[in-house]
Amino acid sequence: AGALSLGTLLGALCAIGFALSMMATKRLTRTDSALTILFWMMLLQTIGGIVPMLRGVTIPTPATAFWVVMLALAGLAAHFGLAKAISLADAIIVAPLDFLRLPLIALVGIALYAEPLDPWVLAGGGLVVAANLFNIWSERRRQRARGPNA
Repeated sequence: AGALSLGTLLGALCAIGFALSMMATKRLTRTDSALTILFWMMLLQTIGGIVPMLRGVTIPTPATAFWVVMLALAGLAAHFGLAKAISLADAIIVAPLDFLRLPLIALVGIALYAEPLDPWVLAGGGLVVAANLFNIWSERRRQRARGPNA
């Protein structure tokens, strides 16, 4: 309902990048394990992170360092889980489950930050859920049309 801003465009670009990442992960699971995919992802992200780090490093406090390590471990676990899930099931099934983050983070916002549920958040969440259900329904219909031996 607002003006198109740089943040909105960057968010859309991130969504496209995430979709491409899921597609690449699905393709890689044909030949590589989830652990191998995770290793190479970490290596490439480390190399990419070195460039901005060269501008200057600020040593965090022990408390901040602890939370940075926890965040890194949670991110690794999430990427490993996603790669493993994609290796075991079709992305058309895994991706919609990933969108459960939307209602879960809305609940976190309510519980921890006392954020009210905005009607636009509910409308956007409903649109995402409806689109994912439509995708699953379409894929199942297409598989039934191909037959059991296709």
